[in-house]
Amino acid sequence: MNLDYPPGATPLDPDDAAGLIPSHITTQGQLNEWEFQNVAEGRAWALSRKRRYLLATDFARELHRRMFGKTWKWAGSIRTKETNPGIDPARIPEELKKLFDDVAHQIGEKSMPLDEIAARFHHRLTQIHPFRNGNGRHARLMIVMAAVGSGAIVVLDETADILDLIRRGAEFFAHESCGQCVPCRIGTQRQVELLARLAGGQDVSALLGDVALAMRDASICGLGQTAASMVQSGLQHLRTS
Repeated sequence: MNLDYPPGATPLDPDDAAGLIPSHITTQGQLNEWEFQNVAEGRAWALSRKRRYLLATDFARELHRRMFGKTWKWAGSIRTKETNPGIDPARIPEELKKLFDDVAHQIGEKSMPLDEIAARFHHRLTQIHPFRNGNGRHARLMIVMAAVGSGAIVVLDETADILDLIRRGAEFFAHESCGQCVPCRIGTQRQVELLARLAGGQDVSALLGDVALAMRDASICGLGQTAASMVQSGLQHLRTS
């Protein structure tokens, strides 16, 4: 099977490619479609219920296995070979623990805005590159899990710009969408665009409601559903402020 890699993707070496599970796959298109379904199932599992221990190596490995376990035999296994990007494989367990401890502290202490925590988390996790492949998609979902699972409560005084907070939250979800399903990929972008119009004085509340309905009903996983609920909840507070 000949595989085509998008810019920035880590190519599979022959040993890794030999770990393909479904025997019917012979083209890149078939592999993409199969992985799409597998990743969607992993996302649905991850977001299906509250979880206590998200920032832990065991959860990170299980999440990767759920996302790719029907596609690759090595899913969920920490890599043992050098990759670029990627640190020395021998350092991966230690660096993952450091990263998860740092993020848990940042969230708990609210030491920086959540979007900054997410950006730093994504950068460090992809640089560690713990798995043979699928690290980018895995890192995006880990960010969503950490953000949703943080249980954060935002307390604001009367000087807060609620619309700006909603817009920044919408931009965060648009950035973190994996793009695999249309309602989330397009919906998160439309929310950002419509909020900009709302800030400019246009009444687009009905359009935002329509977008949110489509995202909640048709998004494959909880990211699109949560992104819609966040905006609608914020707008409700905006109308009563």
